Amino acid sequence: MRKNLFWSVCLCLLLLLWPAAAFGLSIGVDGQKVEFDAQPEVKNNAIFVPIRPIAEQMHASVSYTGREVVIADFDASGAAIVLHIGSAEAVLQKDGETLQTYTLSSAPYVKGGRTFLPLRFVSEQMGCSVQYTPGLVRIVLPGPEVDGQAVFAVKLGLAGGTVSIDEKETVNTLVSLIYDGKLAEAAAPADFAVWDSFGATYELQNRQGGAIATWQFLVPAGAAEQFPAYSAMYLYDVLNDRYYAYDPAVFAQKFGENGGILELTLTAYLGGRGSIY
Repeated sequence: MRKNLFWSVCLCLLLLLWPAAAFGLSIGVDGQKVEFDAQPEVKNNAIFVPIRPIAEQMHASVSYTGREVVIADFDASGAAIVLHIGSAEAVLQKDGETLQTYTLSSAPYVKGGRTFLPLRFVSEQMGCSVQYTPGLVRIVLPGPEVDGQAVFAVKLGLAGGTVSIDEKETVNTLVSLIYDGKLAEAAAPADFAVWDSFGATYELQNRQGGAIATWQFLVPAGAAEQFPAYSAMYLYDVLNDRYYAYDPAVFAQKFGENGGILELTLTAYLGGRGSIY
């Protein structure tokens, strides 16, 4: 009994300490697989990677001065992430001033001529979200800003549940579908119904999954067959109980451009549960 317990503990330690690449770990940025010249590793339950390939996909810069590593140009704020090889302290700086200091679970290190940094910490400091599934780590870049917050996902509310979309291009398209056509605030319209062909509600979510805004499209009652060229439309702001006029030409354009790719994409996400009529 004790012998079995001993080997079980050894196996658990092996899983924690063995390089992540040994288990086929794949890392992607916005759906694009990242290729490394040195494999990611797990240290103290944190994934460490040579950061430059990821930073470049995020359009950030990485510079090395002695044992100091500086990651910058990842957003318009001018902030930079500063780490030091062998030190568990990291700082967020701007114009040489420290904005915040962090303590890492493990210090950055050099192995085989490559500098390894903690993946989740660096990614989240650059404004990204990090999602884990067996064998896969997905880094999701921040999307467009709404009310001062980056939109990372759109959750479609359906009669039988919800479907979340975090693929950046589709998120960008859905946000522009809403805000490009949004016009002046209006009174609650009569004889209009919620358009629910691809979800009755469109919840724009931040990195933590919180709702930034939730919208419904309203179309003339009984006019579903007009899709996507409705004669008139409104937007309903669910969180604030307000109505806005909406330009139906924008709606028709978004669903008509690129061979109707938005309709096809939403249909794929709904897995056959959606219908345009």
